[in-house]
Amino acid sequence: MAVGGWATAADFFEKALALSPDSAAMRHGLGVALFRMGDTRGAEEQFERIVRTTPSYRESYYNLAMIKAGSGRMEEALSRVSTALEHDPGYMAAPVDTAWVRCTVRDRRGGGDEGIVLLIVRQ
Repeated sequence: MAVGGWATAADFFEKALALSPDSAAMRHGLGVALFRMGDTRGAEEQFERIVRTTPSYRESYYNLAMIKAGSGRMEEALSRVSTALEHDPGYMAAPVDTAWVRCTVRDRRGGGDEGIVLLIVRQ
């Protein structure tokens, strides 16, 4: 979707939130639209609000993890992915990304390629 399409989506979600400010789904949609438009900070704010008000909304933990990982905050990213798995151990996307985040954290601490491979295999 082009940026203009995401802007239209963001406008829709903002209007929906005006009618139903506690809707985690509408807030999540706004966060995704903001992220796609390049407003990472705005997206992060929306996802953080969801995890405070609707802690069981696992998708927001996952998206927060990806935002935090993308900005180099790997420990925070790992924490968010782990929380998503606590809420839903069967969440399919999270185990793969948990391995990736753990590998990146390990690598940033000086672990070599062998350490990365071992972490992925254990996951």
